[in-house]
Amino acid sequence: MRALDKDARVKCWQSERIAVPYIDPTKNQRDPPIRRYFPDFVVTYDDDNTFMYEVKPKRETRKPTTQNKRRLLKESIVYARNIAKWKAAKHYCDERGWHFRILTEDDLFRGKNL
Repeated sequence: MRALDKDARVKCWQSERIAVPYIDPTKNQRDPPIRRYFPDFVVTYDDDNTFMYEVKPKRETRKPTTQNKRRLLKESIVYARNIAKWKAAKHYCDERGWHFRILTEDDLFRGKNL
């Protein structure tokens, strides 16, 4: 957040203010529940491009590969929900001419610009 405040290219930003509807694939499919996903940041830059950012640990952006059955189930549910959220966010952004990007620790701790 401090980096966004200090970035001269940032016109404005907000955190967890937009609700993106999505269907949770891990719930009853006969009556799919519509859930609300709140992406971490929406940033508008001085060139009027708007980006929606989600910040996640890299391990939650990849399919689980653990051999531990209990952990595999838990990680698979998290991964399935994340994919559903991100597809909905991409669609939300596409409808508005925005960009969607997932950031991991690689992006944040290696000094990459948003």
